[in-house]
Amino acid sequence: MIIRRLSTHRFPHPLRILGIETSCDDTAAAVVDSERTILSEVYRSQLKYHQPWGGIVPSIAKKHHYENLVPVVAETMKDIEWNSRQLPRLPQVSNQVW
Repeated sequence: MIIRRLSTHRFPHPLRILGIETSCDDTAAAVVDSERTILSEVYRSQLKYHQPWGGIVPSIAKKHHYENLVPVVAETMKDIEWNSRQLPRLPQVSNQVW
């Protein structure tokens, strides 16, 4: 939905969006610009931790999201030479409470 809106709207200055994904068993982050170009993406799989159990174990997923999130976001931002001073605002969207 947001990409569709971005594709029809023109911004007065370049826009970069940091997206974070932690909905199941993987941790990922990506930065896209207002032209829908992927500038950076970093992904950490948890597959090897869940395989012995035959499926996703929520407590294991939570533990690895906690360990992986900051390094994944930091690597994503490093790839495009961004730093926290260049982020004017950080919106947050969540439909899950731990």
